[in-house]
Amino acid sequence: MVGRREGDDTTKLLEAAASVYAPEATFLFRDPDVSEEGLSRLAPFTKDMSLVDGLAAAYVCHDRACDSPTTSAQALIAKLKETNP
Repeated sequence: MVGRREGDDTTKLLEAAASVYAPEATFLFRDPDVSEEGLSRLAPFTKDMSLVDGLAAAYVCHDRACDSPTTSAQALIAKLKETNP
């Protein structure tokens, strides 16, 4: 997920992600205003992830591929449920 730590849009996506039972999921968070060199080394695929139209965006990745980002809490919940039945 990419978003500004204090943003309402970020909070909505984080709450949506936390509402889905996904015990084997790993969640990564990147604030575009903060240098995240450690995260980029650990998960290089995150370096090109960005906000979408200035809004927090969630990227659901599975099987070594990431879906298109979503800025919608409802869409994120649906994607997580689909990926973690």
